[in-house]
Amino acid sequence: MTAGFGGLSPTGSVDQMGQLFDPTTAHYVNGGAVGSGVVETRFPNNVIPFSRMDPSNYRHTTIPSFKIDQNVSSKIKVSGYYSQTYTYSPNANGFPEVLSPATPQNTRSQTVRINFDDTLTPTLLLHPGAGLLYDGQNQYPPFNNAGQIFTNDAAD
Repeated sequence: MTAGFGGLSPTGSVDQMGQLFDPTTAHYVNGGAVGSGVVETRFPNNVIPFSRMDPSNYRHTTIPSFKIDQNVSSKIKVSGYYSQTYTYSPNANGFPEVLSPATPQNTRSQTVRINFDDTLTPTLLLHPGAGLLYDGQNQYPPFNNAGQIFTNDAAD
């Protein structure tokens, strides 16, 4: 899809910055004094219909977690917690791979925590704890071999 950059189109209409055009309506227009070229029809209300969106771009997130509490005695309690958040999306953007390759999102976040509670007096609680948060976001650069796209005329 092409966004208008402002200016006079070959049809004589003024294109506004940020307008969205339907690439399936592209046709050649000879505008005479204004010039000629390929024009596309604007999407109504600058909104791309949902039915035209790429259905292959999804986002999947799972968040399993569990917690354990154990009373060791009437005054001592131990607890532990684990959680993992995993998200994957192919991040397809609708453009050809040559122009703008998709970079998949593949993130994983894990949390581990342990606590110890000891009631020292009726009004004083000892509550030490430790935790670890690991956040991994793998960014794999998309494969794009520009050498296959452009030819080297100097080598001929």
